[in-house]
Amino acid sequence: MMIDPRYTDSMAGKETAWLAIRPGTDAAFAEAVAYEMINSPLFDAQSRPFIEKHCVGFDAASIDAQKAEFEASGDATKQAYAAHMDSTQNYHDYIMGLNSFAAQGARTPEWAEKICGIPAAKIRYIADKLMTAKAPYIVVGAGVNRQANGEQNMRALYMLSVLT
Repeated sequence: MMIDPRYTDSMAGKETAWLAIRPGTDAAFAEAVAYEMINSPLFDAQSRPFIEKHCVGFDAASIDAQKAEFEASGDATKQAYAAHMDSTQNYHDYIMGLNSFAAQGARTPEWAEKICGIPAAKIRYIADKLMTAKAPYIVVGAGVNRQANGEQNMRALYMLSVLT
């Protein structure tokens, strides 16, 4: 599946579907896909074990655990980092619109559809395909980064691989 503002010759005929996204709205799309992936019945069994073992920042508990480890380390650099770790600023709450992110609301497919132009049903379909794929493969093209705030688009898209 190709998600790109333009249908280009480089993909002509190689994709199963093309979804035209509004330029610069990739992060909104990715966050809505992430919302669906986190809400998937497969998430706890399939994704959570990897996240709990390898990721810091997904939820408040992972940040609190890392902060406690750094504070107790005796390493001045780690202790300095710990002073800036705020477990209220975690990915899960941001995507789900919880706690300190409640005023912003959840990053639902309906929320993203208004921003990126991809229908909510298609966003749900993509999330489901990623969660049920035997070996999901996500490629993020360089164009996503070549715009204002492009780094945030890249971070949002990279998180999808973590959630599979």
